[in-house]
Amino acid sequence: MSQTNLFTVFIIVIVVVVAAELLVNNYIDYPQAKNGSEQVNVLGVEDTDQHNVIDFDVDENKPLTVLDNELFSEEATIKFEVVKNAGFQNVTLQRVPFNHLLFNFIDFSDYKTTDVVDQRVLQNNEDKIAEFYEFHTDKSSLANEIFLLIKEKSDTVLGVSINETDEFGEKSFYVNYEDIPNIAFLVVKIDNSVYCLSYRKELHSYIKSIIQLISS
Repeated sequence: MSQTNLFTVFIIVIVVVVAAELLVNNYIDYPQAKNGSEQVNVLGVEDTDQHNVIDFDVDENKPLTVLDNELFSEEATIKFEVVKNAGFQNVTLQRVPFNHLLFNFIDFSDYKTTDVVDQRVLQNNEDKIAEFYEFHTDKSSLANEIFLLIKEKSDTVLGVSINETDEFGEKSFYVNYEDIPNIAFLVVKIDNSVYCLSYRKELHSYIKSIIQLISS
């Protein structure tokens, strides 16, 4: 064997030995999944909540920052200031994607007319005490069609009765669901929009204030 070939073999052997020693002594640290529920995020990107969350306890002189607003194409009418001025305290207003279940029991999976704004009111960032759905259109006649559609769909749900009071806005009705007696379900048409509000019944005075604020 020539000296050149011997030198090449010698270099290869040295490289293999050094690489093996590095691996054995854990000098090369590869990201690996750990046992259990915890996992290594190789990209170093933390999982974050994709919802819009507006904290109620903020400095009023500091502008509010709305997170991931680009996720939602339709702007909400019931904003932080409205909830605050209605009298709610120690709550969080959370924007979430509409799951196609109005009031969580009326199927709206076939509804494609407009985007639906869905917001939840959380007590102490945890307990949902109210939920607001908003349907916005560019004309009153379309809003009226949506109002009637909601009433028709509600009336087909087992255990539900409609109480049309027209107490709020231009017209309104309650969806009474006998299996959830402590929650009110209210549908209100105001101008070119329809608002569906579910809330604990003891919060009725606050909800009444919200409707007055968005009607003015």
